[in-house]
Amino acid sequence: MEAFRIKCRTAPVGEVGPLIPRLDQSIPVLTLHILELRRCPKGLNIDGSLTFDMQSDGGVDGVEILFPLGSGLNSGTGHARPGEKYWRLFLEPNRKDVSEPEVELLMERIEDQVTFRFVRGDIDSKYLIGPGVTALVGDNELKGLSVELLPFRK
Repeated sequence: MEAFRIKCRTAPVGEVGPLIPRLDQSIPVLTLHILELRRCPKGLNIDGSLTFDMQSDGGVDGVEILFPLGSGLNSGTGHARPGEKYWRLFLEPNRKDVSEPEVELLMERIEDQVTFRFVRGDIDSKYLIGPGVTALVGDNELKGLSVELLPFRK
């Protein structure tokens, strides 16, 4: 079986808008969604902890991250920052569902930054896909996501 990969391309965010982070500590779940929610016919589930909601062209409209992020955070919503250039992700995973041992989902939190890695390899590009949300890309493949937690600090 071919190794799990997520081919990735980016484009300026345009009318769709950036992915806005929201944290609900009662679950705990961190979501990243465009402001105007719409039906997503495609999806990608990574080990039940990360779910990408996509349009038929692979454009990412949302991400749900089911991971305990630790203490010291409040529920809340991030806000787009004027003047920042945001990118839209388009994904082409070679599977729509993947779990261990095919993928090792790693989370690292250093102060107010949390990074999720799900594909090994070097990162050669970073794209701001929402306020404080960065896509980590290497060799035209999505390797992970990094999220700034400062807006949710108690």
